[in-house]
Amino acid sequence: MLLIERLKGYQFSLEEIRALMEGDPTEERLGAAIAAKRAALALQMEAYQHTLQRMQQDIDIIERGIPI
Repeated sequence: MLLIERLKGYQFSLEEIRALMEGDPTEERLGAAIAAKRAALALQMEAYQHTLQRMQQDIDIIERGIPI
C-alpha cells in the first residue's frame, strides 16, 4: 500500500502502477520505472521553466509600454 501511494506521489498513473505491480515487482523494475518517470518530469520542468521565462519577458515588455 505504501508503495502505491509513493508511486502516485511520483505522478505515476494508476495504469502505470498496475503494470508495475503485476507479478512480483522487482527492485530493478521499480528502479528503472522511477528513473524513467524522473527523467520525464525533469523534461517537463524544463519546458515549464522556459515558458515562465518567456512569460516574464512578455510582462517586462508590456510594462515598458512596448507592444508584443
